[in-house]
Amino acid sequence: MIKKIGVIGAGRAGASFVLAFGTSKIRDAGFHLCGATTKTGVHAMEASHYLGVTVHTDNQKLASEADILLIAVPDRKILEIAESLRESLGEYDPSVAATPKTFLHVSGAVGMDSLRPLVDGGYSCGSLHPLQSFPTPKNRFSGIYMAVDGDAQAVQIGKSLSGLIGATPFHVPAEERQLYHAAACFCSNYVVTAVNIAEELLARWVGKDGNALSALMPLLMGTADNLTQTRTAREALTGPISRGDTETIRGHLQVLPEELKQVYCVLGAETIKIAIDNGTIDEEIAKTMSALFK
Repeated sequence: MIKKIGVIGAGRAGASFVLAFGTSKIRDAGFHLCGATTKTGVHAMEASHYLGVTVHTDNQKLASEADILLIAVPDRKILEIAESLRESLGEYDPSVAATPKTFLHVSGAVGMDSLRPLVDGGYSCGSLHPLQSFPTPKNRFSGIYMAVDGDAQAVQIGKSLSGLIGATPFHVPAEERQLYHAAACFCSNYVVTAVNIAEELLARWVGKDGNALSALMPLLMGTADNLTQTRTAREALTGPISRGDTETIRGHLQVLPEELKQVYCVLGAETIKIAIDNGTIDEEIAKTMSALFK
């Protein structure tokens, strides 16, 4: 029996899922992408064109057609969508459908409470969050990890879909979602923040309008490449703290703008811990450096 998949919210993440679910591998496994929705008719027309699938604005219509619904909307909107779907669908009636519809939100931080109206209505519910960023809609799931949670049926479907689009599923319980999402933010969002700081500092010598970022990219990509060559992130650490160059750190603190010193010190204190774990500095050097960050 073919299971129909629908995606509510054809934004960057939702559209990326649409692209991934439109492959022959998904179809050969017995799944069919039946459509997606978005907020406005104009966006729906544009999305239909580049996604190659029907995109409209009626969540209730899509929910009535699909067996599996991905809810790919901002976290604050998930409960609102769940309430409206429960109102339109009513309670799950086993005499009409052999199996309940399955709803999966794609948030990293939100647990199952946001789907409570659907859970209370007897529907299968869970979450499917890609440990990946989507600056633009793109099928970027191959080789990534996917956090899965929910009831037994939702987890089974989540794991199956993850594997079919090339991802590795793993379980993150609802009560630990915020911690999991914080880890993802450190690796993605705050890396962008750190590069933005470096870009602002470097712009005085190479100019703005993208020059500073272009100058930094080989360094950033080199660091990323170093990380791919190690078993753990700490093994890729280089720089003055890893070498124990206390005077270099002191020099940085003397010239940095005041508004950046706190960020530098917080990151520096954490970096000292890594250098100690790596065995590249001893306790005496660590103590001297730590004093600079207080």
